[in-house]
Formats: sequence, structure tokens, C-alpha cells
Amino acid sequence: MDGKKTINGDLHQIRSNSVKIGSAAAESESTRRVFKPYWQLGFVPVLWHFTPVEICSLILTQVKKNAETYLGTTITDAVITVPVQFNYEQREAIKVACTIAHLNVLQIVSSPAASALLFGSERQFKITRMISSMARSIFTSEPEEYNMVIFDLGAGTLDVCLITMKDAVCQVQATAGDVHLGGSDFDTNMINYFIYLLKESGHKDAGNIFRDVVSKHRTDFERAKSALFSGGNMTPVMIGSNFFISAEEFNELNKELFLKCVDTINMCLRNAKMEVGKVDEVILVGGSTRIPMLQDHISQYFRGKQLKASNHLETAVACGAALQASFLTMRGHDENGKLTVTSGKSFPGMWNSITMTIYNIEVSRRKVQEALLCKEVEKVSKVSRTMKSDYPRKRNQPMEKQVSGRPTVGVEKSKKIMGQSSRQHIETKEDAIGIDFGTTYSCIAIWKHNAVKIIENEYGSRATCSCVAFTDTGRLIGDTVNKEQVASNPANSIPNVKRLIGRCYSDQSVNYDKTFSPFSVVQGNNSRAMILVQHKGEDKHFAPEEIAAMVLSKMKEMAETNLNFPVTKAVISVPASFSDSQRKSIKDAGVIAGLNVMQLLNEPTAAAIAYYFQKVDTLSQDPKTLLIFYFGGGHIDASIVKIHDGTIKVQAVVGDTKLGGEDLDSNMVLYFVKKFMKEENRDISDKPRSLRRLRAACEKAKRVLSTNAQTVVEIDALDDGIDFRSVITRDDFEELNKRLFQRSIGCVKRCLEEAQMDRTCIDEVILVGGSTRIPKVQKLLQDFFNRKELCKSMNADEAVTYGAAVQAAILSGNNNCDKFNKLKIQDITSLSFGLESKNGAIMDVLIPRHTPIPARKELLLMTSSDNLSSFSIEVQECELASSTVFNISGITPKPRSNTKINVSFEVDSNVILNLTARDMSTREKNQIVICKKNDHLTPEEIKKMVEAAACLKIEDEKHKLRAAALNSLENLAYKMKGTARDANVSALSKKLMDEAANEAIAWLETNHHAKIEEIDAWKRKLETIKNQVAIL
Repeated sequence: MDGKKTINGDLHQIRSNSVKIGSAAAESESTRRVFKPYWQLGFVPVLWHFTPVEICSLILTQVKKNAETYLGTTITDAVITVPVQFNYEQREAIKVACTIAHLNVLQIVSSPAASALLFGSERQFKITRMISSMARSIFTSEPEEYNMVIFDLGAGTLDVCLITMKDAVCQVQATAGDVHLGGSDFDTNMINYFIYLLKESGHKDAGNIFRDVVSKHRTDFERAKSALFSGGNMTPVMIGSNFFISAEEFNELNKELFLKCVDTINMCLRNAKMEVGKVDEVILVGGSTRIPMLQDHISQYFRGKQLKASNHLETAVACGAALQASFLTMRGHDENGKLTVTSGKSFPGMWNSITMTIYNIEVSRRKVQEALLCKEVEKVSKVSRTMKSDYPRKRNQPMEKQVSGRPTVGVEKSKKIMGQSSRQHIETKEDAIGIDFGTTYSCIAIWKHNAVKIIENEYGSRATCSCVAFTDTGRLIGDTVNKEQVASNPANSIPNVKRLIGRCYSDQSVNYDKTFSPFSVVQGNNSRAMILVQHKGEDKHFAPEEIAAMVLSKMKEMAETNLNFPVTKAVISVPASFSDSQRKSIKDAGVIAGLNVMQLLNEPTAAAIAYYFQKVDTLSQDPKTLLIFYFGGGHIDASIVKIHDGTIKVQAVVGDTKLGGEDLDSNMVLYFVKKFMKEENRDISDKPRSLRRLRAACEKAKRVLSTNAQTVVEIDALDDGIDFRSVITRDDFEELNKRLFQRSIGCVKRCLEEAQMDRTCIDEVILVGGSTRIPKVQKLLQDFFNRKELCKSMNADEAVTYGAAVQAAILSGNNNCDKFNKLKIQDITSLSFGLESKNGAIMDVLIPRHTPIPARKELLLMTSSDNLSSFSIEVQECELASSTVFNISGITPKPRSNTKINVSFEVDSNVILNLTARDMSTREKNQIVICKKNDHLTPEEIKKMVEAAACLKIEDEKHKLRAAALNSLENLAYKMKGTARDANVSALSKKLMDEAANEAIAWLETNHHAKIEEIDAWKRKLETIKNQVAIL
């Protein structure tokens, strides 16, 4: 629905016959909202004559609808997960809710069981791959038993389970949980603290403010919780208009919850009768496990053991349930309740089958059904084929002949051969990533194990905010910069640098964007647009390329963290309508970020690649003509593509880089600025902080209006303590943006004209980009194409990333997929290149628009007068009325009539124009670097920016270390205070520890920017007192 992997479990009533479900409900500032409806299942019916079962069924219906939209097929069967403490009545109520939602429940599985399936399967998969690549002896080095604790702290529940793996059998030894402990309880503690402060400040309605605070600010508190601990952030976070909370305050408020979490782990191990030291691995699941203080408590309980943060924090349970659903629909259970999976044609001499069984899963009054879980391990034969497809892997063939059927013969020699070829394979082949660098959000993916893997950020999100913010302590990049921080620090937050990159300061679009940008855009050298911010108390100028490089560097870092190897190669997507200058700037940003940009791929072309790969098995033999309609945060592209027999041929492309989702937001902002002026006689058009908060509210309202007929824009203390509240309907929104919507359809019309096609020639309309979810956009497209059904089966937010990842795999030499060998891409230029005469008229269109790339044109030129050693050429991008100046020097001076210069104009696969020139009399050749009137970065400037980026990265690391040291000192101080309250501690010891801890906490409150040496000194002081007390 909104492109997210998870759907919020909230429901909100608008009118008697209308409800909001999921994210739209969560973002509604209303008192008519139901949180965590499933906890009321099996009890008394409540709220508006809806039973909890009916409310739950509405959410399940929405989830089912999302799945059907994405898969393009009807969904009837499902595996449902529930907390382990759910009793029989609650489980039966879940089944009834599924029946109402028209879902057949294949099985109800407890959350720990689903998580155990996922992680147990992943571990078994790793072991099997090791066997296939490094011979059987590797497996013998694995421990006999491997014990894993899965700690799952979600929004509403805590589940802990202990599982043991032995001989490919995964067994749940014990579980424990708390249905009254979840991430929302941390939020509630913050809300109660907020209410306490309001009462202390003498709030007028202090007795009735709880309901008001919860209805307006619960989502703000949830976001603040995430922002507090992002990237080592120790700066207090703003909630609402004037409430700030620091990490220390948050930890103090929730210290009892942290202890309850540890008690639950202890209970689980007691139930299993297992000692702490026998646990081999601790895996964290659930978004709330990102809280550093919680991680410290868990790590201390397990004697300093390194915790493993799952790559599936929010989705581990769902992934496990999906695996179980796939097996229940494909296979049945045998009479012993085991499911045996055969790996197909096994690696010679190795296992023929692998069995994974999980026992003792459900803890309830009556088991609904014992969960029998299994995951098929990747077929070893497939891994073998992959290895053979690369030349270095051919050295493995002698080994296969030796061990075929006789694993004991020649094992030592085989190990040596395979070890050498494995190292050579790693050294000669490097994976490349695909990056969708978006105006508002960016996404990253890689081709792994014959599939595209979307890489999540540290918060479990598959899309990362394309924003950079500078503070007094450092810089924040990505999702670390949430909406509240942008609102509280607007002058130093850059959320949409893509709209500035590659443009001159005098560009009309730059002047337009400046109107809505809270940060300062100033004129730099050679008329460049530069960004002015305050960083660590100093004014600093950054080129848009530098800011873009910071975002790309963040994406690179995410990939390296997830993949566990360095990443240097990438394919980056760009709007098809990007100019030569903008494309060159994106490449420069990639260089500054430490990336080798293999190709700049047009976004509609990337989406076409994604469509081909996801639909290739169902495509007919006949040619298919697609219209790719991309409507993102900053621009629109319409592209007509033909697909036939593995060839993707772009026929035409038309775009508008000045029309995107942000422009729709801007119109809403202007509307509410005028309304606030009319109602309150206050002008906030020149107040960045107020405008930024209003924009954030408008963005939220836009998303809600995609699923509901109306919403409320409500902001506390928008200006000088004056609150703002206004209802906006979908009709209002559509009327405000009527002209923009018509412009978007105009791009489609022009694209058909350029391709010389009629609308009836289009077989399918593909929607890409978040703004295509707007109902008015979809209606206009359907009306234009005679009510044709639009293709919504691809994830609109990830289609471009998917295509970029596929292209990256192809360019990096990955040839282990048959689809790669068949795929051929024929892209085109979106702009024309021509020479300009002295009077400004076009002399000649050298390379017309829609020319297949790469394209080349040669021209024979003469100097304008005798004995010239250099001259200039001005090349114009015709549709943009912008020109690029080239200087050709090194010409042998001679009479004009004898001077003949052969100039070659070449557009490469990045759609960047390159020129070479040859003096025909001397045959000398000079490579000419494109420089748009000297406003592009020079190699020397790029080198300096690379060095500056490295320095900033070092500073970021120091900041993280300082934040970690502050957290460590704070934890130690509060732990000492807890020990001081112990009844077994003497009065003298209590006094010493309590005084030292209070002194340290007081010092922390005023020394957030202290040096690491000072922090360590305080830590040593506390530890010394702690040791002295131990002696006493």
C-alpha cells in the first residue's frame, strides 16, 4: 500500500462508514484510534459496536489486499503467527478473524517458532554451502550442539526462546515471554513523563490531557525513541513544539523495563535448565532491540557476549511464517511429524537429504497444532553450477572426479585444490551494487544467490532518507535525520540535494527551490550553486556533489555492513531527463563517495529490467509494448519500452525534472500558509522552522489522502505558541494540484507523440515511484488509456533499485543466471546535442534525441582565422536551451585554409557527451573534458573533496566512540545506583556508590561534548570505588 515491508496494526474511524487501517491510521492525529487490537481478542466486545475480532479482520484484510496487489493473484491460505503466551480463546479468535478476512489458516505458529525456523535455516544453509565449497572436513569443525537465544522485543510483546541445533535438527528447548512488555511501553513512559512536565508547568487542563497527548503525539514519541539512539546520537530530541528528551532521561524512565527484559531471559534459561555460559549466540529480533541500554543489559547478562543484530529485525517472524507457508502448500507431514527435504542432485559424496525439525513450540492451554517447521536448503548442485560458470572454478573439476562417490579418497589433495580455487574466485570477482539515488529516499540492492536482495538500513527500513544534517557535534545522514530533527534544525538540514545537483546558481529551478528550502543556497565560484550550513559552530560551504556523496557513502556503508565485504562498484540510477551536467555531477559524487560508477542507468530503463526479470516466465513470445510512468519525489519520467525475446528497447522518453511529489507538498504548504495568515493574521512564509514543521505535516497528510477521503493537519504551537488545525479533503488536495496532475499526463502524451504511437499500442502501464499511489494520478492514467488496468504488481519504491542491481550484476561479470545471457538493453538519448552559431541559432543537430546509445558523430571544422592554436566549440542541449563550452588547444598554427580539425562527438552509455579532436595535418589527438562554462568540478577539486570526506568520516567515528563511552559511563553509574539499593550492601558501601553515581550522572548532564579521555577517567573512578566496595 505504502511501499513498506510492515503494516501498522492500528485502526482509526473517520466516519460511521469509513475507517483507516495501518500506516494511515498510525499517522492520524485522532482520538478514535485503536492500538494493538489483537490483545483484546477473546474478551469483551468494545468500541463503536466492533468486536476486537472484527477490528483484527480489517487489518488482515488490508494485509491480504496488499499481498494480492503485489503478487497479482488471489490469496486464500496463510500461516499466522501469535505471541507464545496466547491462550486457546485468543488463538481461536485469530482463526475467526481470518475467516472473516477470507483467509484459510494453514497453521497458527508462535513467534519464537517462526524466528527459530528462519535463523536455524540460515545457519544450516551456511553449513551446507561450506560443505559444498570446502569439502566435508569443514563440517566436522562445527560444534556438536549449537545453542541460540532469540530475543524478540516488538511493539507489544516480549518473546524469548532457546533453540538447539544438532545434526541439522533444530529444537526449541524453552520459551518465556511477557505480554505486557513491548516497545509501546517505552513510549508510554515517555508520554507519562511529558504529561508530568505539562502538569508541573501549570497546564490549564492538566486533569484531562492524557487522551489529548496520546491522540496527537504518540507517533512523535515513537519516532523520538528511534532518533535518540541513531548513529550514536546523544543530542536531546524534540517532540511536538517544545518538549525535549535526552538519552539519559529515556534510560532513567525505562530502567525497570530493561530489568524486566533481563528477567525474562533468565526465566527462559531456567526453564531449559541451561547455564548462561553454554549459550553460543544471542540473536536480536524486533525494532525495540536497537536501544543501546537494552543491548548493554543483555550483553552484561551473557558476560559480555557480542550480540548478533538480525538483518530481519522487524520481519524475522514474518519470514519464518512465509517459509512454513511455502512448505505446507508444497508438502505434507509424515507420520512422525517430520518434514524431510531432499536437496536434489547432491554434491558428489555428500548428503542426499537434510532434515530439520523443531519440537516443543507451542505453550498454551490447548495446542492449536504442533508447529512442524522446515526450510529447504539451497540445492548444492546449483552452487556447483555457479562455481563452474566462472573460469577460476574450473579447477574444481579434478576434485569432483576424485571424491565422486568415495569421499575418503584423495580428501587432503581435494581440500588444497578447492581452497586455492576459492581464494582465486574471491580475488578475481567482485560484486557490484545497484543504487536508486532518490530525491527524498534512496534504496540499495545486490544480486545474490540468483535473486535481488534489497539491503535494509540499521532501522530495518528498505528505503533510506536522502537527507544530511549538520549539528554542533557532527553530521547525521539518512534515517538518522528524522522529520522532527529537520524541523528543529532546518537551516542545517538538506533533504533534497538531488534537485540542486548539476545546476547553476542562476538556474530558474534553483531559484524556485530556494523559496521552499530552509537551508541557504548561495553563489559559489564559476556561478555554482553552493550550500551554506553551520557545522560545529562554523560556517561551511558544500557543493551539492559533496552532500550527494555523503548519501551515497551512507548507502555504500550499509551494503558493506550487510554483506561483510568492501563495496567499490555500483550502478546508480538517474532520471532519464537529467542533463549532461547533472549526470556528470552524479558521477563526481560517486567518486567522492569512494565508488566506481560502472554506469548511470535511466530510471525507467531500470524499472523495465525489473519488470522483465519478474515477469519473464509469464511473458508471451509476442513483442510487448510498455509505458513506464515514473512519478517520484523530485521528477516525472514517461518512457515507452518494447520487450521481445530478452531485448529491452527504449522507444521514447519524456520527463520533467521540475515536477515531483515535493511540488505537491509545496502547493499544500502555500495553501496552509495563506489560511494561517487569514485566520491568525500571522505570516510564517519567512520562518524556516515553522515552514519545515508545516511541510512535514503536509507530507503526512498527502500519504493519508491516498487511502482516505479526508484528514486533519494539526500542529501544536506553529508560530509563537499558536496552534494550527485544519481539515483537508482529497478533493481539496486534487484541486490545489490540478495543474501539476495535468502536467504529469502531458508527459505521457508527448512521449506517445515522440514514439509516433497511439495510446492503443500500449499493452501495459507500469507504475513506478511513490507518487503513483495518489488516486488522482491513477485515475487520470486509466482515463487516458481507456480504463486500462494499471500494473501495480511491482513495488513502486523498489523497482528502480531492482533493475539497477541486475545491471550491476551483469556489468560485474556475473553470468550464473540464464536470464543475464538473454537480456539485451537498448537505451536512447533523452536530449538532442547540436552546435550553436555566433548569432545563437542552431547550426546543426549532431545527435538527435532518442538516438540509440552509444552514439557517435564526426565533424570536420576549420579555425575562424589564420595561425590560431586554439578555438572553442559551444554545444547545446537543444531541449534545455543550455550550452557547454569546449576548448580545443594544441593546434599547429597555420593558414586557415590548411587547418582541418576532425572533432568526434560521442554519447556514452551514461548519456554523457565526450569529445575528441584530431588535427588532420599532424594527427595529434586531444581528449577534451566537458566543462559547462567552467561550473563543473575539476579533478583537483574532486581530490580535495575526497580528502575532506575522509576527514569527516574520521570525525564521525570519533563521535560514535565518544557516544559509546558516554553510554558506557551512564550504564555503569545507574548500575551502581541499583547495587546501592541492594539490601545486602552495607550502609557505608551504599553511601560511597550512591554519591559517586550521582556525581557522574550530574557531570554527564552538562558534558555531552566531553573528550573520550575525560569520560574514561570518570569510568575508572567509578570502577575504583566499585572495587573498594567489593573489598568492604
